Amino acid sequence: KVIEPSLRDLAHPVFHIATASLIKAHRAFRMHALTETGFDLISIARVSIEPSDHDAVRSGFDVVIDLVRDTAQQRSRDRGSQEVVKDLLDHNVLLLTRIALWLLSTAEDVSADGKLQALIDDNRIRVPPYRPEVFRVLDNAFPEASEDMKQRLWTASQPAIDRYESFNLASWLVRTDPSFEPSRP
Repeated sequence: KVIEPSLRDLAHPVFHIATASLIKAHRAFRMHALTETGFDLISIARVSIEPSDHDAVRSGFDVVIDLVRDTAQQRSRDRGSQEVVKDLLDHNVLLLTRIALWLLSTAEDVSADGKLQALIDDNRIRVPPYRPEVFRVLDNAFPEASEDMKQRLWTASQPAIDRYESFNLASWLVRTDPSFEPSRP
């Protein structure tokens, strides 16, 4: 709330500073063998990218995460969501990927089919660490997507997920769009 009035003017430099801080923290944890390449101690402590009651214990990292999220959203208004999402994904850091997916879920300049296609293209539909953000994209995009895209997303999700994950995804999709009937792969 403190930075909001100046967010438009400060978004670009603050985005770079805050993003660099998260990348450095992630690398420091990796260097000291506190995390594996695909695991992110900072991300695991954060239930969701948007503010949540589940994140009752706030840390300095939460302030930086909020800064990246809010400045990424402002940058997307200026440069387009897809460019900012790509910038975040290029770093290959779990937390930044989660922020990119959250941004994709809120993007007004990306169609519902475009959002689902991004999940397919980046193979994010089958990866559990991104579940809260993937399901947020699905909540926002799935009901508005074309029937063809819905079936393509479902088909793309099947080869690499186990039965539980498949059931979980099917249940989520039907809850999001009660008219959806998953085809059998």
